[in-house]
Amino acid sequence: MPYLIAFVVNAVVGASLVWLAVKLVDRHNRKNTLRRALVAGVVLGLMGMIPFLPGLGILVLAYFLLNYYDLGIPEILAVLLILMAAFAGLGMLQVRMVNA
Repeated sequence: MPYLIAFVVNAVVGASLVWLAVKLVDRHNRKNTLRRALVAGVVLGLMGMIPFLPGLGILVLAYFLLNYYDLGIPEILAVLLILMAAFAGLGMLQVRMVNA
């Protein structure tokens, strides 16, 4: 049960970060909806559960951004950079909360 709760929280946080990152990079993208971002968040959550293929989630997300969001390569790289920075910041925040 705790794994399911962690997966749902990870999917919702991932979805909101994907939606926000695409909104920052391409403000007028009509395909940037919360439903598509939730699908991307679930995919990110599933890929994060596979310990032996950590880079596969980035490739799947890049493919998703290219084909479903119609973003170009520079925009995809910007979205991935924003997501990596956001997840690193959230990870550091969690470490500080646990050690406090």
